[in-house]
Amino acid sequence: MKYLRQMIIVCFVWAFVAHANGVSMPDFNRDIAPLIAKRCLECHNKRDLKGDVNLTT
Repeated sequence: MKYLRQMIIVCFVWAFVAHANGVSMPDFNRDIAPLIAKRCLECHNKRDLKGDVNLTT
């Protein structure tokens, strides 16, 4: 029983710390769009259409 109680306390502390660190969901404009612009738009644009995929808007 003592071990179970310690594990429950550790889980609650871990959850509190993870929430306090402000871990958030990725935002498209902040996190995803810059990656697409940097890594994909060189080949997947209106002019090149590599694989018939256009990622420009």
